[in-house]
Amino acid sequence: MRRNHYLVAGTFSLGCILVASSSVAQEVGGLQAFATFRQSLIYSDNPDLRIIKESETVSRTDLTLGFLTETRATRFRFEVGGAFEFGDRIDGDNTDFLDPSAELSFARTAGNAALSGSALYSESDVSDVILEDTTAIGGDILNGTGTREVTDLRLRFDGGLESPFSYGFDVRRREIDFSVTTDPDLIPETEIETNIRLGFQVSPQLSLGVVATDINFDADDAVDTQRDTTRIAINGNYQVRDGLSLNFGVNDSEVTTVRTFGTSVTDGIGGELGFLLDRPNGTLAGTFTTIVEDSGRIDTLSFTRALDLRAGTLSFGAGLVDTPSGGTDPLFNIAYTQELPNGMFDLSLSQVTTVNDDSIDVINSRLSLGYSQPINNVSGWDATLSIADTNVVGVDDDTSRIDLTFAYRRDLGPDWDLVSRYTYAKVTEDGVTDRDSNTIGISLERGFSFRP
Repeated sequence: MRRNHYLVAGTFSLGCILVASSSVAQEVGGLQAFATFRQSLIYSDNPDLRIIKESETVSRTDLTLGFLTETRATRFRFEVGGAFEFGDRIDGDNTDFLDPSAELSFARTAGNAALSGSALYSESDVSDVILEDTTAIGGDILNGTGTREVTDLRLRFDGGLESPFSYGFDVRRREIDFSVTTDPDLIPETEIETNIRLGFQVSPQLSLGVVATDINFDADDAVDTQRDTTRIAINGNYQVRDGLSLNFGVNDSEVTTVRTFGTSVTDGIGGELGFLLDRPNGTLAGTFTTIVEDSGRIDTLSFTRALDLRAGTLSFGAGLVDTPSGGTDPLFNIAYTQELPNGMFDLSLSQVTTVNDDSIDVINSRLSLGYSQPINNVSGWDATLSIADTNVVGVDDDTSRIDLTFAYRRDLGPDWDLVSRYTYAKVTEDGVTDRDSNTIGISLERGFSFRP
């Protein structure tokens, strides 16, 4: 199964529809339905990013349907989607149903309490996924062929919203599965996290909180990893004066890891100390945290500056992280958006360090550039560049990926758009021949909402 880059445009269209639908529902209430449709003709010389290239030409139909109902106290949304492909496919099937997804969410506020929840199921092609979750098994960049399936269930309750004493809980179950994959590092995993919270508004300046956390992790790997993390944290926030606040906390953690070759227990005391300072043109923040994970103690020091610009925003930060392996790695991030006289420019750059199951540092770096510009009242173009790099320190297991896209869009009338796009993708991996692909396509798109 395969997932094309053209879903990006569909995601943007759907987001616009949801915003519009939510706005209408808030104003008049009732039921609001929405739909997106996209018909594309796509050619790619290597859609699965294989070492030996195989090309295909397909006709693809993407469809999303859903509805939203919202009142002052209640919100409910349901959405389903998927894609049909027809044509000369390299897997031998002339037709296929791809990327099915379904999502349901609700929220209810009554008096001094709120309840919300969501359920999500989605499938995507492994060769087309770059994960934002830097703790995922197999690294940040997924390679090879096959399908990635995600099931995500969440429930949250908050009480005492307007009271000096507040309480609540949240539960999340997330399962990731892989099928027909060629990468042995892509293994199924399940994580269940439960948090119980208590909050106390001691004075107008001081608030305190207690959080009890339990995280149960299970991976279907070669050693049957099972990990249970329990943590009790006491945290607080103190308003020193207008524009300056301090946050602090202490926690006690215990991590028990069971594998086929034995059981290990790691425990210890952690803490947090930070500040947030308002400036005339933004904010300045600093944080030091120390926490005990299954691999040992991780210490992090970081500073962040956010600036409000005349026609954009800029935030940047830097820091250091000390890991159980004994290494100290730099952290940094930059996020910049700027409205230009003839277009819009955005930039994001980040580097974070995590520790994998073998207690080895993994440095994940990301760069994203984007530019969009209207040509006239009915057309425009945009370009995006993304570079992702995962470096396993001291091990020849590094992976990088580059995606470059150019697109032209034209408004054909109410709700209708014509989009043409070219995408170049390249994957570089230690010990494996580089793979790349060129994809071109043209699509007719429509997004609309209506009240039944």
